[in-house]
Amino acid sequence: MSRDEEEKRNPEDSSSEKRGIGEGWDTWSSSYQPISGVGDDPYRFVHVTPDEFLEYSKQEQTSRNGAPDGPASEESGEEAAGLESMKRESMDEEGPDLPPETDRTAWSKEIARSGYGESGSKRKHRKRRRHHFFLYVGILLAALAALVIFLLSPYFTLTKIQVTGNHHYSDQEIIKLAGAKTGGNLFTSAHTGAIKDKLVKQPYISDAKMSRKLPDTLVIHVTERVPVAAAAYGGKYILIDRNAVVLSITQTRPKLTLIRGLTISQMDIGSHLEAEEKGTLKSMLKMLSSMEEGDFFFRELEISGSSVTVHITSTLLAKGNYSLVKKSVEDGSLQKVVNRLLKDEIRYGTITVEENGYMSFLPDIG
Repeated sequence: MSRDEEEKRNPEDSSSEKRGIGEGWDTWSSSYQPISGVGDDPYRFVHVTPDEFLEYSKQEQTSRNGAPDGPASEESGEEAAGLESMKRESMDEEGPDLPPETDRTAWSKEIARSGYGESGSKRKHRKRRRHHFFLYVGILLAALAALVIFLLSPYFTLTKIQVTGNHHYSDQEIIKLAGAKTGGNLFTSAHTGAIKDKLVKQPYISDAKMSRKLPDTLVIHVTERVPVAAAAYGGKYILIDRNAVVLSITQTRPKLTLIRGLTISQMDIGSHLEAEEKGTLKSMLKMLSSMEEGDFFFRELEISGSSVTVHITSTLLAKGNYSLVKKSVEDGSLQKVVNRLLKDEIRYGTITVEENGYMSFLPDIG
């Protein structure tokens, strides 16, 4: 009678047998075991009990070491025949073909590389990582929400506005021009970009920067343009900075260097002064820069072609080639001559700047 028929007739015995014989065995053992002489392939997927596997192992060991003589040999042969019959009957399922013995390691690696038979621990590890990721994201979002709530709290109410760097405008004028107000939140009501855009539109302001002093103060720092000269135009005076930006127009002569000899074509406030004599205007700006760096002051400056005339006072002049006069101001030699004349109380006359650094003086301004 085959093993299948016995299992059908005695299902309880069969299930008991599959559970295993002997203490500590709870499940049916399934393994790849080399079984000689079963089919063409020596490796089959065979269900065997623990006792059967042990008995088969003893039989295999006996066959490798050589069968003993006498009755024991006959008994072993009968046991082997019985085991062979049992194995043939129990082979109702066949597993995947195994490669030759020499390729077992490579076959195992291929199975591992393909992901077949992934262990439960790896799946648990993957789930744990996903759980940790969402946990971290949740903590981060909660922290950001708490920070936003804190920054928007009444603790950061704007109550003070400070102004620095201003000379032409007063603090209140800067605050009014900026449109800055107290009472709002320090971070949301003080729009620094809008404040800067409003301030730099003013002709005397070249740049503006904002900063915050926690918990309640806004600081506005401005960089102002400084007037260095005034251009005479029809009874009016156009104030310009070192880059010829028009700052204001006044009817009162300012205490600045007055530049003459320009035919002005553009004088809009906040824009660059334009003249038909563009080269002369550039030369004047360079001379004014040298004058400022040399800590010197001209009452008036006039350039005509390559010649320049400067009024140190209303009655004391210096003149000569533009390059020579500019160089004498930069190296300080003209200042030395002027200081000597004033020390000797000579305030009337003309200083002529000549080649090789020589200077001459005439008590005449004609």
